[in-house]
Amino acid sequence: MSKIITKVDRVSTVEEAIKLQGLDVDVICISLSKNINFIDSRDIAEGAAFEIIKNLSSAKPAIEIAVNDGLDDVLNIIEKLGANYLQPLGKEILPIDFKNELSKRGVGIIYSDIHAAHDDDPSWILSHIASKERSNCYYQIDILGDIENSWEFLRTECPKYPEDLQINDINNLAEQYPLLITLDFSADNLLQIIQSMPNIKGVSMILGDNPCRNDIHHFQYSEAVKILEKSSAIKR
Repeated sequence: MSKIITKVDRVSTVEEAIKLQGLDVDVICISLSKNINFIDSRDIAEGAAFEIIKNLSSAKPAIEIAVNDGLDDVLNIIEKLGANYLQPLGKEILPIDFKNELSKRGVGIIYSDIHAAHDDDPSWILSHIASKERSNCYYQIDILGDIENSWEFLRTECPKYPEDLQINDINNLAEQYPLLITLDFSADNLLQIIQSMPNIKGVSMILGDNPCRNDIHHFQYSEAVKILEKSSAIKR
């Protein structure tokens, strides 16, 4: 059984990064720009990000940053920090020339802030991105972020309504595009989720305190650690 990607977003300290890396997290994402979805201190400066990245050995660093008004600056930051992935903040779409430059440098792209509601047509979920971005990318989808017990709802309630989003819809989408998914992960359901969608590339957990929205999944750091400790062999 092959190991899938585990990714944790908005890691903000060296201690957190080292702990998560020790739990076999593959991608450590660091936020350099203010994320308006949370009122917390998880958006950090370049110096703090550099300290985190230089302490990584097996985990690959990603940086989340606003890119629209400073592409050259972003390239300089990527080079300075040695990031393996760029995660544009919010719904920003990268210009093709910039994407090509990232590819030349061996830097991958992770598009996040993609949401899938229970009544979404699966063909719409990536329609604003996938027509423009087809290579060197991961797509991170938050599934049913506005529904409490979202995995249970997707697993037991959605099948009652064939027109609603189904597990197979996500799995079929993952057959076409490299997906990272977010749900209400727990130590009890994580392996079940992965096994139910064998085409996904991985799972992602966003760390956040004091959210400003009620339609996104987020995790306390201690909660993420508990899940990862109890699901240390995340394989499909």
